[in-house]
Amino acid sequence: MVRWLGPAGRLAADNIARHKLRAVLTVGALLAVFTVMTATSAFVPMMFQGGLRGWATLLKEDIFVLPDITAQIASGELKLDNVYAQIAQSRLEPGIPEALAPLVDAGAVQVERVAFRTVPRELATFAGSNMGAFVDEALFLQHGGFDFFAGDPDTALAIMQRGRGVLLAPVPAETLGVGVGDKITIATLRGDIEFTVAGIGGDGFAFPVFSYADGEMYFGVDRPAWLGLYVSNATTVDEVLRQAETILKPFPGFTAMRPEKSADLLFEVFQQFSALLDALFLLAVVLASLGVVNTMVINISERWREIALLRAVGATQGQVRRA
Repeated sequence: MVRWLGPAGRLAADNIARHKLRAVLTVGALLAVFTVMTATSAFVPMMFQGGLRGWATLLKEDIFVLPDITAQIASGELKLDNVYAQIAQSRLEPGIPEALAPLVDAGAVQVERVAFRTVPRELATFAGSNMGAFVDEALFLQHGGFDFFAGDPDTALAIMQRGRGVLLAPVPAETLGVGVGDKITIATLRGDIEFTVAGIGGDGFAFPVFSYADGEMYFGVDRPAWLGLYVSNATTVDEVLRQAETILKPFPGFTAMRPEKSADLLFEVFQQFSALLDALFLLAVVLASLGVVNTMVINISERWREIALLRAVGATQGQVRRA
């Protein structure tokens, strides 16, 4: 400040240093608001969108038949604090698999049942999650639903078809100190049961993966939460999607969607939420700016005599204004 403004800069620096805490709090409040605004308006949406795109590419199913997630978010039924509970409670209407039977009989699709239930936290792929996914393992592995870091699809399929097999993410596998073929004891509704690690890697559900039959036997799975449709090469995905949407019309609250489209819908919801945050942050900027004005007024009102003395000894109006 001295280098840029000369004597006026030295007076300004001394003035700031006289009440350091006041200056730090005033500037800190403004910078904090701008930092949060920048992160929320730019970096968070970018990372969120990138995360959704990455998640969509991990799901190998062409179409999912599932509860209408976007409608649940819009209605407030699905929230961040209850997302796992909602997932665990999800059930398809019993008539939906039968309604899709004509597509299966025509050879247009293969249908994979997907269910979710709570599992011990030590199996969690990431902190705060205690969910497991239960799938028809033959279709799931055949179509590359699991990205193996250790093991291979054939070995995993053999273990899971024998029963009591599990596919783990690297973090819980390392935490438990297990590898492919090792046994781990898992608490189930039928007590502590030994499961074999069938593979280690990642999947689009971001949960440990069990066979659907083991879900029925040990975890209380009674009917699927989702259906994954794998479209045959002779049929276009969009054509099957239109047919599935028509079939689901008698079942309100359920929808058919492609994974990448669901990512787009969720991102649109997030963008609306982000716009609301931007409005709130703009108000915060105004308030923080008023704090700067308030501090400036206090600084000047405390120094009327000093300003008068500076003027008396030769300081110009411009120097005082700059200081």
